[in-house]
Amino acid sequence: MGLHQDKYKLSFRSLGYAGKDTVITIEGKSIRNLVVSMPVDCKYFNRQKAIKDIKNKKAILFVNGRESERDQKVNNLFQTKYSIQLRFNNFEVASEDCMGIYNQPVIEHLDKVYGKEWRNDLGVSVFGLR
Repeated sequence: MGLHQDKYKLSFRSLGYAGKDTVITIEGKSIRNLVVSMPVDCKYFNRQKAIKDIKNKKAILFVNGRESERDQKVNNLFQTKYSIQLRFNNFEVASEDCMGIYNQPVIEHLDKVYGKEWRNDLGVSVFGLR
């Protein structure tokens, strides 16, 4: 069962991306692969939100969810010592771009308060940390 020859409107939505609507026309050939590029929309996780979260002592750091939460003890010690929650994002919250944008002021805050030594206490990779 497939789609008949016609025009179809497709709508794509995902958290952290601007929605996209597009029209495709099927004319006698089947469509095997359809690639849709969606622009990033950092409405929920951005620099302003990070700064507000730092002031309210609710800041988080997005870490690579593709890594296992290997050493929960190390992660818990980090979160307690620096009052920063580590968020293991398996790409259900925001795009990698948005996570990096949000993380930047948090990283800057930690560098200002603790120097770069805090980075040695991380057991995971953080989006946007160079």
